[in-house]
Amino acid sequence: MIGPQAWENMGVRSHRTKDLIIEHEGTRYTYHTWSNDWVLFDSHEEFKAWAKADVEDNDGGYADKKEMIQ
Repeated sequence: MIGPQAWENMGVRSHRTKDLIIEHEGTRYTYHTWSNDWVLFDSHEEFKAWAKADVEDNDGGYADKKEMIQ
């Protein structure tokens, strides 16, 4: 069994489809979506709703990148 970093190094997750960016209260949250992530959601709209809830309820705890904006 290999870990997640090894999978990335092998290029398994090299097919990023789209980035979702949410700006909320002076912070920009970026969520990277990969082609194999869609099994978790029925639609892109469902993914966006989940990400928005993560930003509002969890301060973007699952975001791939957080940066302060002016």
